[in-house]
Amino acid sequence: RLAEALAALKYDGETPEELADKCKDMGNKNFKTAISRKRQMYYREAVKHYSEGCLHALKAAEAPDRPAEAVKALDELFSTLLSNRSACNLALKNYGSVKRDCTDAVRLNPAKAKAFFRKAKACLALRQYEDGLEASQDALFLEPENAEVAALRVKLEAGLAERQKREAAVAAQEA
Repeated sequence: RLAEALAALKYDGETPEELADKCKDMGNKNFKTAISRKRQMYYREAVKHYSEGCLHALKAAEAPDRPAEAVKALDELFSTLLSNRSACNLALKNYGSVKRDCTDAVRLNPAKAKAFFRKAKACLALRQYEDGLEASQDALFLEPENAEVAALRVKLEAGLAERQKREAAVAAQEA
């Protein structure tokens, strides 16, 4: 009860959707600052804002009898918050978090090519080549001319081929 009362004072009657959108804007500001100043602390601040925005979006989703267009808009906002948070976590090298956020972002909005791309980048770093190839294929389906995704796909294929080559060499040695 006390936490709810303090939250009500802090947010001064704004709706959860408005709060989520405000958190997204603050996260975006920190993200841009992180890029320009090359300081990781701003990525961490952005992650906090995006995470708080996700909580507000979840609270908004609990409201009963929401019109279909409001549900769609909230799903898009939630997907954007997750996708943006994944960008920060990618910069922070939190690859497991990137994969989770991207998976959830595209579940809410399957047209998020950036989320598929970030997931593929995280998979490359984690050496999860099959998952990365799948994510890169989805990104290329949405953006067939994206050279950055195509280049990432080549790296994923090379990583998978190298791993398969090592596994074959080990199997041959054991035989």
